Formats: sequence, structure tokens, C-alpha cells
Amino acid sequence: MIPRYSLVFVCLLWWPALAGCGQEPMMERQPLDPGAAGSGAAGTNAGSGSAGPDAGAGAQGGMATTGCGGDCRVPTDQVQLRSYLEAGRYKSFSAEASIHPSPVHGRVKVFINPLLEASLKAAGGVHPPASAAVKELYDASDRSNGWAVMVKLKETSDTQSWYWYELLNDRVVVSNPDAPTCTGCHAQGRDFFTTKYPFAF
Repeated sequence: MIPRYSLVFVCLLWWPALAGCGQEPMMERQPLDPGAAGSGAAGTNAGSGSAGPDAGAGAQGGMATTGCGGDCRVPTDQVQLRSYLEAGRYKSFSAEASIHPSPVHGRVKVFINPLLEASLKAAGGVHPPASAAVKELYDASDRSNGWAVMVKLKETSDTQSWYWYELLNDRVVVSNPDAPTCTGCHAQGRDFFTTKYPFAF
């Protein structure tokens, strides 16, 4: 006969294993993929109508969303844009070959992102949202002294369709979608873009 205290010891030893029988094993909680959160929103572009760098028109989170990937997005937030320009992140865009005189900005060199370049090549009437141009500004000795930027915000062609920015001699001159000093001159261009294309310089 097995002593009673031995049976008690065996029960205590095996009870946790027996109690877990037939239950699902505990799964380790996986971190949530930020790109899968919400209804189709992805990454930092989550929001209404924007699901990543290939989303449609508009500016989301201070960045114009485009159909050409993150490398050609130009910020429309003043602080982000200045950092973007100072880092030279637009330098991979198609550009004029040399610095040249400008009727308004002294001496300049113009860069255009792939979306604007494709529209210019197609000779369409209105440039698509997120089209962008960056104009490097130089003094008479060809020393860099700022930038002028235009970024298309919506599909229409009017004075509210573009975001305008100018930084000259470390001072922000313009940062606004409604900038009469910019649209007054640019109205003569095709959808407000006045630089000759193909580039003359």
C-alpha cells in the first residue's frame, strides 16, 4: 500500500501539467506593424486620402504626397522645408546646368522634381499635385544666399494651387499658398511655372 502522504506529493507535483491539458498554448504578443494599423493607412502618411508616398494629391503631415516615391517629395511645412533644403535633398532632381541671371531673383539655378518634369515633357495644361521646383539663389559673386520653392497642392490652376516659399539671406520672405508677390510674376507661366523647359542653361 502506498502511503497517503506519497499520493498527496504526486498530485501536487503533476497538477500544474494536468490542469493545462486541452488548453491553447499561450502565444507571445507580436508588436503591431505601424503600416498595418487603421483602415489601409500606412506609415507616417496615415490620414484621409493618403496611404504612403504613392498616394494622391495634397499635403499630408507637412509633406506633399506624390506618385513618384519618397525621394521626390518636397515638404510644405516651413521648418521641415528649411532642413530639407539645407541638407540638399533636392539635388538629385533634374536641374539647369549652370547658374544664370534671373529677372527677379538675381542669379539662380532651378531644380524640378520628377513629377513636374514628366508634366513638362507631356506638355499638359495643368501640373499634377506635388509637382515641385527648387530655385537656388545666388548673389552677384555666385555665393549661395537662399532658395525659392514652389510645390503644387491641388489639381486646379489658380493662386491657391501652389505653396510658395522663399528664404533669402537667412530670412523667410514667403511661406504661404497665397503669395501675390509670387503669383503675380508666375501667372505668365504654364500653371505658374515660368522656367523655360527644356532648360536653356
